[in-house]
Amino acid sequence: MEFAEEIEALQFTFPGDITWDQTEGEVLVCYTSDGQKFLTLRVTGHYPSAPPKIIVHECPDAAGIQRRLEKYAEEQVGSPMLYGIVSLLKEHVAACGTVDADEGFAAEELHVARDEGPNYGSSTSKDRSTVCKFYFQGKCKFGDKCLQQHASKSKPHNTAVEEGSDKKGTAARKEPKKNDNGHPSADEKPKKQKKAPNNANSEDEDSKKAPMRQAVDVISRILWDPDLPAKDFSVGYLDRFLGILEKPFSDFSWEDIASVGNNILAVPKHRIQYFKYKDTIVWDKRCQLDDFFGSRGGKLISDYVDKTAVNAKQVEQVEPQAVAPSQKGEDRAFLEEEEEDEEDVPSGAADNKDRPNHFVCLHVTSVEVKGAVEEIQAYICGHTPQLAEGCLPIDTLHVTLCMLRLNSEQDRVAARAVLNDACAQFIHILPPCLQLTFRGVDHFRGRLVYVKVEPEPALERFVSYLLEQFQQAGLGTPGNHDQFMPHMTILKLNRPMVRKLHTHAISPASYQAHRESPVGQHMVDSLHLCSMAAGKQSDGFYLRLATISNSLCGLPSFSTVLTNHLSVLASQGIVTEAERDKLTRRVLQGGVHFEVALEDIRQLCSQESARGLCTVPDRSTVIIMRGIPGSGKSHLVNGCKEMLADPSSVAVCSADDYFSEATGGYKFATHLLPKAHAHCLGKFVRALSERKKVVVVDNTNSKLWEYRVYVFVCEVLGLKCHVLEIPCEYPSLTAMFCSRNVHGVDAAVVSRLVQRWERDSTAVYVPPSLVFPRPSLSQLEPFSLLTLCDPTSSVGTLASLLDPVVPIYTGIFLSVEAQWSLLSSYPPAHPHIYMDHVTLHFEPSIRDLLECGVGRQVMVKVTGKVDNGKVQAVTVELPRGVSCGNRFPHITVSTNEGIHPKEANTLLEAQPAQQFSSCVPLKGMIGVMVSGEGGAGGEGSVDPVGRSEKKTAPSVVVTSEANLHQIVLPRLKQGVGVSQRDRDGILAATASASEICTGTLPITQLFIFDFDGTLFDTPNPLEGRVMYERLMGKPWPHRGWLGWPESLLPPLKSAPLPAVAEFRRHLNIARSFTIVMTGRTQRMARAVKLVLDNAHLVPQRYVLKPTISFQSTSAYKSRVIQELLKEFPQVTTVKIWDDDESNLSTFHQVAKSCTKEIQFDIIDATRTPPASQEVGSPASKVPALTNYLMSYGYIPSPVHSIAAASGVQFLAERHASAVGFRGDPLLLAYEFGSHLLGCDSDVDMCLLVPPSLTVDLAMEKLEASLRSCGVTHVHAGHSSRCPRLKAMLSFPASPSINYDVVFAVIDTDAFFTAPPPTQPPASEVLGHIRTGDSASKAALNGPLFFQHVDAILSGVLTRHQFGLVVEAVVLLLAARGQKGNSYHCVRTFHVVQLLADFVKARKASLAADFSLDHLFKEFVTHVALLSPEKWAKLFGEFVPQEFIPRVATIFSKASQHVSVEGYPSIAIFEDMMSCSPFPPEGYTTVDLNLSGTDDSQLWKLHTLIESRLPTYIRQLLSSGLDVVPDGRVRDERKFSFAVPNSKQTKDTLQQVLRPLWNELADYRKNKSASVELTFGTAAQGAGGEGDLEEQVDQFARTATSSELHLPPTLSSYERLKVHEAAEQLGLVHCTVGNGKSKHIVIRKKVM
Repeated sequence: MEFAEEIEALQFTFPGDITWDQTEGEVLVCYTSDGQKFLTLRVTGHYPSAPPKIIVHECPDAAGIQRRLEKYAEEQVGSPMLYGIVSLLKEHVAACGTVDADEGFAAEELHVARDEGPNYGSSTSKDRSTVCKFYFQGKCKFGDKCLQQHASKSKPHNTAVEEGSDKKGTAARKEPKKNDNGHPSADEKPKKQKKAPNNANSEDEDSKKAPMRQAVDVISRILWDPDLPAKDFSVGYLDRFLGILEKPFSDFSWEDIASVGNNILAVPKHRIQYFKYKDTIVWDKRCQLDDFFGSRGGKLISDYVDKTAVNAKQVEQVEPQAVAPSQKGEDRAFLEEEEEDEEDVPSGAADNKDRPNHFVCLHVTSVEVKGAVEEIQAYICGHTPQLAEGCLPIDTLHVTLCMLRLNSEQDRVAARAVLNDACAQFIHILPPCLQLTFRGVDHFRGRLVYVKVEPEPALERFVSYLLEQFQQAGLGTPGNHDQFMPHMTILKLNRPMVRKLHTHAISPASYQAHRESPVGQHMVDSLHLCSMAAGKQSDGFYLRLATISNSLCGLPSFSTVLTNHLSVLASQGIVTEAERDKLTRRVLQGGVHFEVALEDIRQLCSQESARGLCTVPDRSTVIIMRGIPGSGKSHLVNGCKEMLADPSSVAVCSADDYFSEATGGYKFATHLLPKAHAHCLGKFVRALSERKKVVVVDNTNSKLWEYRVYVFVCEVLGLKCHVLEIPCEYPSLTAMFCSRNVHGVDAAVVSRLVQRWERDSTAVYVPPSLVFPRPSLSQLEPFSLLTLCDPTSSVGTLASLLDPVVPIYTGIFLSVEAQWSLLSSYPPAHPHIYMDHVTLHFEPSIRDLLECGVGRQVMVKVTGKVDNGKVQAVTVELPRGVSCGNRFPHITVSTNEGIHPKEANTLLEAQPAQQFSSCVPLKGMIGVMVSGEGGAGGEGSVDPVGRSEKKTAPSVVVTSEANLHQIVLPRLKQGVGVSQRDRDGILAATASASEICTGTLPITQLFIFDFDGTLFDTPNPLEGRVMYERLMGKPWPHRGWLGWPESLLPPLKSAPLPAVAEFRRHLNIARSFTIVMTGRTQRMARAVKLVLDNAHLVPQRYVLKPTISFQSTSAYKSRVIQELLKEFPQVTTVKIWDDDESNLSTFHQVAKSCTKEIQFDIIDATRTPPASQEVGSPASKVPALTNYLMSYGYIPSPVHSIAAASGVQFLAERHASAVGFRGDPLLLAYEFGSHLLGCDSDVDMCLLVPPSLTVDLAMEKLEASLRSCGVTHVHAGHSSRCPRLKAMLSFPASPSINYDVVFAVIDTDAFFTAPPPTQPPASEVLGHIRTGDSASKAALNGPLFFQHVDAILSGVLTRHQFGLVVEAVVLLLAARGQKGNSYHCVRTFHVVQLLADFVKARKASLAADFSLDHLFKEFVTHVALLSPEKWAKLFGEFVPQEFIPRVATIFSKASQHVSVEGYPSIAIFEDMMSCSPFPPEGYTTVDLNLSGTDDSQLWKLHTLIESRLPTYIRQLLSSGLDVVPDGRVRDERKFSFAVPNSKQTKDTLQQVLRPLWNELADYRKNKSASVELTFGTAAQGAGGEGDLEEQVDQFARTATSSELHLPPTLSSYERLKVHEAAEQLGLVHCTVGNGKSKHIVIRKKVM
């Protein structure tokens, strides 16, 4: 019994007294009476395995009854218990006199509730329906015929009476007396009569009319009764906005309303007002009219139906007693199994010519499906053993497509011929890639149990085609209905079983647990014509009279194409030669061997290693055209560059060619369509065998299944397949298309095509400028079909542009859908069509580029139009916050010959636009048009599809913020063509210091990221199960997928998506709050966190769906956003990244309904372009190392660099002011450190100090100056070796940056009194350091070192290239826990020094042949060979000797990674950089957890621990204790390392860390910033359960460990936390041992 059903039953049994509310992670159920609350139940996600928490309010002897209820709940664990709890409390309250006895339960009823638990059948009033307690225990054998309430039924339901009432004159059976539980009783007990309300008319219950039959009964009868043609009925329903509407019955979808699409007509049953038969209303809810069933004393529908139109020989004549008139349509499921009941068929039934005796079916052979069906059948038989003989043998499982009546051998021959002729359509409509999905169990009339098949439009289309062909051949097709409902029968209640069991129905409780269970998938591979009467074959299946296959083996030339493809796979190293030969033999053998080989090849081509196949020469690219007749498909193909340049390299495959080639002129014939499509498919395969460069499938393709076979062939061959669509949803354009189609297709046919059109989310729309009517092809400027199909190819063009990159203009670039919308409203008047963008700034500055919001989706409104006969334009209203350099923002629609589009500006200046009464909204994205050197051809020189009016350098539209920051801006700054105005724009784009360095900042920006499909490409259920079985050597142990933590844990991997880089770019921006919000439940919290931890992503909040939730994911996320807006009332900007269309739609609705002035930026993560292209793509020259770093967002954006420079300027100004320096403040600042190399790190700088001050005094002055202007995150560290000031500055458009500032005193005043015009080199400043001033000399070491590095890199590498390798090595060390100052590990400058020395030694070879990936490989290999002595010399005193072997091992393993075949690739870098298991086996963690409400105090506490902890780490190592730092998470609120798990370890820790704990005494009880130290389970501070949960998390992640033993010293609270953590991660957890040895053991699940 579901929890929701239990709540519903409670509310039904105790009307008005039960309320419930959902909170975080639990549901509150309250019981009240007469306005007084008596009971609250807190139900968690573990219910009923764990009892609810019981709280008794305002009740006599509350403590006593609470103990009694808790004891009862403990006894009922595992079963529904809420009803029993409420009943016991109500008994207690009634006994104490708190509730009127008339409202309570009778004493005997309370006795039953107390002794037997929840008795849902208890009731005292005659008008209250009783609830069947056996149903809730899963034991009710009466099913729908039970006289008591099941779940939400509102009245006792007597099936026999209702069925009998369908026929006129049939009297209802008189029911025997029943007791309160609904079972026969010897003595009928008197029942209390409930008084009628004052405002109701009192009447005797016997005088009331029978209840009116519901609308759902009418629908079911029309659907399944062949005597009632659906076309003769219509439905009146209530529309919430338009009132009562009437539509034909057949226009509605009568499936579950939650499962139908947005464009399907479906209404809730309660909105149906009436049904009409022809022109007569036969059922009307408004006036309680029922002339359909006669339940209100009226007529029957049979009185209205024309008897002459009804066939006298119906199926009910065969089974007059078993088949009710309203259920005849379900007999199809019984007829196909009739041979099992032949002994019960009445005399003459076998000769009934209207009865089917053959059927066409799909034989279900899937091992997964058969195994699941066996499990379901075993479950049913375990519940009701007598049903075992009704279970269908597993070998006979099938899905019936249609039934036939074949009376002679001549009929059987004709049926075989029809089936064989349908083979071509079988392949076309149902190709081998089609998989039927089986989910859930249901029944027909309680006599037949079947597995449901999820709807598949292609299957329905093929069944319709088959029936049509059989009927045209003159064969009988009885028993088939208009609405095809595929199903797979698994159990049937035959007549002998009915007599034996004395029941006509199978209890739904016997299969209730599998109502919605996934059963599996079956690949459609063959169809069979089977006989019902003949015996079974040797394989246990029915006698097959004919079989057809949808195998591609029979296609001419396809085997040749496959063998050639295998040779390509072998040449690319994807398969070995032995594997190629093996697969080739299978292909040539045909039959099942061919199918196995086909699937193996498809799997090979779907792997990441096969992605480079598209770059192999002579590989075809497939383009599938979609569009109604006359839309311009053929026109487009004939006018493309590929066709014009080399027609022989392009093959066009069209079904229309068959009608032209067969007759010499075009002559269409409907009956030849199957042959035409078979001809098209054959031509397609021949074109692939001839290795045509471009293969175009030019058909209407209105349905997705119509071109599924072409997509499947492309998947098998690893070919690029694009769907290019000309939209048809605009009525004005549809009429134009219809009028110009060359084959004279009738307008009615075109209209039907438009109505049946299915949207393909992968399709690319053709820009309207290419298909709008032109006099001739010569006026259509050349364009590339391949460029149209792949809009992201602009990234490759962008990478190939010559430096410097020059921005031409910024603009709002309309989506192709918006262009079509504009075209339909304002058709172009002139031949040259543009209508693709709104120009914002021509020749923009860098400030324009940074501030325009590249990548932001916006809506513009068309407000007016203007046309002077030369140029046509529409004026637009821009969204708030978007600036435009034009006085009149507009879209140029079209121009005449020789007219430049910029003339629209002149026209609007001279002539006002004609304003519209209503504005047309258009969707677009802000971007920038850029060109290579010399390519600034002016606005209009390039249109959206790459056509140019004159020969210029290539131009590209950039609509990705990532591409702007990572590719365009760096090349703008390096190029010689950047003007001084652009350089000034860099500084102008940076916010002023006073604006960014205020004190406490309110949250004004919310950044919300989805998890699955947005941040990470997590394993999906199908591929994940296969991958799990391959990696673990055992099947997936669960039924579901997303709800199990193992779906995210190793060895499965989650790949980062482009939003990861966006996450890093937005994290810790000033006044912002970053959230990860996912539809996964709280049970998955730790698994989600582990994935984020491994990618070094730490949001400020995780939001997961409650384990018990009745809301959809989109509704839940909508509620969370609204709560966040209340929590942060000053928010002005909300940015949301999500990949789900329904979620995105919901977010847009939230944005529209928001009453505040908030800018919502809702980003479709599926359209976010990757930060870089894959290696091997000819359009990309980005190395694999750069690709990896970009994918994970480790390369800072130029905005970050600008912010860092602004911070340096700000600190230099504050320092200059503090020391009285009047020159350029930057003369005093020497930057150094890895941030100069483009790494994501702190900014290091050295400030010069005049001789009148000391280092400490200068540092104190700067600290005071910063605090005076509002900087709160500042800390002065006084050290004798090198005093250091740390400060963190926040920026409005970049993450916060930490600055490490050191000071050097120079001994000359001349530098300060007469500053030089330029900054002298650090080596010159070193000569002015006083003798003995070691602190100043140490401060200059950094600038001096980087001066040395620059000298080495000169002429060989850029800083950026050098920094990429440094960043990768730093990440490698961090993943293994050997990077960072906090633990005395390797510093970044060690890596820089190593790499600089290596570059210096290989300078000549690098200058001759440089490759970034090769440099990384050579460097790692070189470092792996270093001796321990060289390591010790390099690290000196900075890194303890104990860590050196680990560092050497890291590089040794990395050298193995870079030496494997396939390097370089992103996959290899991901494996190399993956985090080591933490803690290692046999170790336990030591954590310093920071918490508090004051960010500045927390930052200072973190800085203090970061500076002091290394000293104690070294002491631990010196005492002989091994220390393993945690390198997984860059969490500012946690320090963690691991030590051996032993008693001696704990003693050593307490001894060594006691001084540190004393140093932190001021923070231990501070609410604004506190610290907690935990070791294993022994905690100092508020509690230590966090470390326990961390141990369980790590155990789940570790593939080598199978068992975890926790110490017996845990408290009860700690044991609870361990059990909860293990349960959430899907681990087995139990308690073992006795007495003091009793402890928890956690294991991983095994099959």
